[in-house]
Amino acid sequence: MTALSCLLLAILLSRAYSAVELNGAGASFPADVYRAWLPAYKSYRSRFSAVEMKYEIIGSGGGKERIKGTTGPEVDYAGSDSLLSEEDYANHPDLQMFPAMAGSIVIGFYLKGISELNLKMENVVDVYSGAIRWWNDSRIADVNPGVDLPNEQIIVVARRDKSGTTEIFTRALASVSQHWADTYGVFSKGVDDNEKPFYWNASVVTQFGQTNRGVSGIILSNKFSIGYLVMSDAVTSKVSFARLQNKAGNTVEASVKSVQNAMNDFASAFDERMTLSLANPTGFNSYPISGYTYIIVKKTSMTNCQSAIELVRYVEWFYTTTIPRQDCEDLYMVPLSEEVYTMTMERIVKKITCNGKNVYSMLMAIVEEEQLSLQTWRVPVYVGSPLLVLAIIIIILYLVRHQIRLHQALLRNEWLIRATIALHDENYPPVIFYQT
Repeated sequence: MTALSCLLLAILLSRAYSAVELNGAGASFPADVYRAWLPAYKSYRSRFSAVEMKYEIIGSGGGKERIKGTTGPEVDYAGSDSLLSEEDYANHPDLQMFPAMAGSIVIGFYLKGISELNLKMENVVDVYSGAIRWWNDSRIADVNPGVDLPNEQIIVVARRDKSGTTEIFTRALASVSQHWADTYGVFSKGVDDNEKPFYWNASVVTQFGQTNRGVSGIILSNKFSIGYLVMSDAVTSKVSFARLQNKAGNTVEASVKSVQNAMNDFASAFDERMTLSLANPTGFNSYPISGYTYIIVKKTSMTNCQSAIELVRYVEWFYTTTIPRQDCEDLYMVPLSEEVYTMTMERIVKKITCNGKNVYSMLMAIVEEEQLSLQTWRVPVYVGSPLLVLAIIIIILYLVRHQIRLHQALLRNEWLIRATIALHDENYPPVIFYQT
């Protein structure tokens, strides 16, 4: 028996007696989708194995620290919207990112009596840099003809925590404005322990929310506020959000289709690390602030091969199966195209190893065993099912025949019982004989 066969046998036996654990942590951007996927995947796997899954929403920065092993309990994978830095790759060369799905960042606002608003990307840059301070500024009024904008100061909201959502947002601003790129750049950090922003202009950005839900809560609690958050949180929190004018000059609303258009604009531009910015796409119907959210894994240093196999199976499941792809769209995220997920599987997922063994090869061997077990059960089922049906038919025919004979006997009065009194001694009671 080969070493690989022994390892597979050990894995199969352990699965029979204990649940496989698969733990992740990180970004809040895709959190609603991951929450929907976990019970669906556990149900999908329940025929062959119990799977215990958990995804902690601690932000992209927290997820990256967990997968690097610098803080908190170790995880099998991390979720992140922000990219690993060059320092991260240098210090942790075994880490690998790949896209899980994409989504849009919307500009939420609270203006009483106004539910629809148009903004240029330049307007968004000006609001966050402080060049536009009032809602009725002519630059906003020009793209909202007929809208009675209030003469009120804009309350600007940003993320408190280190966030991939912030990185996607600031990357979009930097792609539109060279001034923003030179002055603020692209960043993911919010505020420090003393509540001072790392990069934001503190005289402009005055409110900070923890995670996307925190931003939506601040917007809903403050009239005349504006903030960036993921579309799914804006929709579920009932936060109004603006339509944005894209690079082609067309004003578009965030939607699954407009993000897919942005993905198509950059479909062939993935680098060797399988990362890509969707900022400021060129398409006429493309949404201008969207981005991929990524999974981070260890390419060769996973030691729990049960979890490694389950992780690879999980990734292939959500890439290719109808239910998780539909969950993405239902929750205002966008599943990867077949071209992109096939590239990801071939370049990265199928090359992950555990204890020197290729994880995908081990998975395929286990899948073959699972299919064989189904076939083993099919033979007695295929043979036994017709016999069972035949037995049931025979029993039914017997009962029907018995009922017919009983009915006929009743019609012929065969059921009548006649009594005959026998001769008897006077010292004893009469003896009665019954006959039919």
